Amino acid sequence: MALSFVKEMPKGAVAIDPTDRARTKFVAGVTEQIALSKDVNYTVERTRYVDGEKTTYQKPPRKWWRLVGNQIFIPVKYGNRVLELKGGSIAVTDKGGLTSTLEAIKAEGEKGAFDKAITKAAVRQPRK
Repeated sequence: MALSFVKEMPKGAVAIDPTDRARTKFVAGVTEQIALSKDVNYTVERTRYVDGEKTTYQKPPRKWWRLVGNQIFIPVKYGNRVLELKGGSIAVTDKGGLTSTLEAIKAEGEKGAFDKAITKAAVRQPRK
């Protein structure tokens, strides 16, 4: 079978939209936090390559929320970056329970409410 090469993609060819990719990563992170809020023993499978061999191990994700006094604060994150939300705020306070607040954040993320902040956080910063 011979390969044929082209100089341009045909019109209508769809590439993965970077905003959709970033939104999917954000929603996956919130989904992990929801699972962690329901089960303190929740772990995710990680992959590591040692001397060229693939090994997997279980590791609990880091929790996003912090308890200050009697109130829970949830910084909304994309990867390890905290998103700047409306009016420069960086966290959501827990009003109806941790899990329900995380589910509300997930629903807003799926709708695209955080797209502007997510795409800003998704841009790789040059190393200093």
